[in-house]
Amino acid sequence: DFSRGHRGLGPEAAQREVAFIATQLGLERGAVVLDLCCGQGELTIEMNRRGFSVVGYDLSVYQLAVAGDNAQNAKQKINFLQGDMREMAFDAMFDAI
Repeated sequence: DFSRGHRGLGPEAAQREVAFIATQLGLERGAVVLDLCCGQGELTIEMNRRGFSVVGYDLSVYQLAVAGDNAQNAKQKINFLQGDMREMAFDAMFDAI
């Protein structure tokens, strides 16, 4: 249902949002970032383009499939993982979430 109503950010909005996130969190190129609830991967892909090492994480298999297609179309190699954020088992792996 969500995907039917989601129109996407668009490239310009994704660029602005990632610039804001990077500035606010003080992220430098190479930082390891978890894009929690990554959806269709718009921010994940833009972060990866900027040189961050990004993992996309979402509950929705459908959204992750779209994210994978979007990353492939953008010629970006990104790991997308499916799971419930309440049950994540990551331990001190990321510089930012």
